[in-house]
Amino acid sequence: MYSLSWNGMVGPTQSSIKLYRSVIFKETSRDYGQGATEHYPEELTNDVLDAQTSFVLGRHLFTLGGELRREDLESTTLISGQDEATHLAIFIQDEIEFFDKLRITLGGRLDHHDKFGSEFSPRIYGLYQVTEQLKLKAGYGQAFNAPTLKQVSEGYHAAFGPHTFLGNPDVGPETSDNYELGLEYVNRTFQAKFFCFYNDIDDMIDWKEVDRTFGPRPRVTYKAENLEKVRTRGVEAEIGVRLDSGLALSTNYTYLDAIDLEENERLTGKPRHTLNARLSYTLSKFGLTATLHYQFIGDQVLWGGTRRNPVLEDVPDYSLWHFVLRKKVFDNFEIKAGVDNIGDVRLADKSDLFAYEERGRFFHACVTAKF
Repeated sequence: MYSLSWNGMVGPTQSSIKLYRSVIFKETSRDYGQGATEHYPEELTNDVLDAQTSFVLGRHLFTLGGELRREDLESTTLISGQDEATHLAIFIQDEIEFFDKLRITLGGRLDHHDKFGSEFSPRIYGLYQVTEQLKLKAGYGQAFNAPTLKQVSEGYHAAFGPHTFLGNPDVGPETSDNYELGLEYVNRTFQAKFFCFYNDIDDMIDWKEVDRTFGPRPRVTYKAENLEKVRTRGVEAEIGVRLDSGLALSTNYTYLDAIDLEENERLTGKPRHTLNARLSYTLSKFGLTATLHYQFIGDQVLWGGTRRNPVLEDVPDYSLWHFVLRKKVFDNFEIKAGVDNIGDVRLADKSDLFAYEERGRFFHACVTAKF
């Protein structure tokens, strides 16, 4: 991944521009037996230009922005060998200060996708300052989400372990109505948040099982489909503590209830409980920060059973540990190195039903420069 960004003042406006590219290459091999093996290379490139500017006018804080995203997929499984999509979005919002304790934000976003046309999504959000440390927040917004090229490209297929995923040119974008209500408390060393959310989703994009074979090489095939009506609701809680000694602890917990209303079934691949916890220690004198990150992914359901009688089955929860070390060399120069999935957890060892895999133990390093 490559990125270049700029932040600064242009006259009375605060502006930012970010340009980045991500390239993911992978090659899937499938053994058909008797020495017959096929290789399926693919390369996915995302180019994104993101820009926004903000300025104050009386009691109004206006923000204008836009995003241009180009997605390019090259795969031997595609009929034409290549597919691409361009997504353009522009947005505007007005944060209005009615009096010292109340702010209302009105906004709208216009998305245009070259495969799915245009969609406008409004948003309204309110913030009430109960005390100097305590805030009450509430909001409503609509959202538009287009399928990825892997989901919508005709002929696309990818194999992962005993699972095959197929693209579907008939899959369409999803839209949603989203509500949230919550409290946020912040002081010098402690912060806490508690939010409730409720989402009505139309035509949710999901991978649905369409075939299952048994024998010495069992395989489950999934195809991108739209779920007509989905409801998700839940709560999210967050606590953070920062001490003068350089220690900092933060935890985030989410409870999610996700239901396919058309089938009156629990949505697959959506854990009810997730937890993230981070413990950091900073040595300011040396510009060093070490962070240990713990992830818990709770119970979820996936399709199991037989070809004639597929049923939803529980799959076990699992945990991941990560570590990262940051070194600030100069005011605008930082080096970062770490390891993800320290325990090298493999989901295939826990259940054959998992249709995805967490990346194995992975070492990484990067350099960040700000000018």
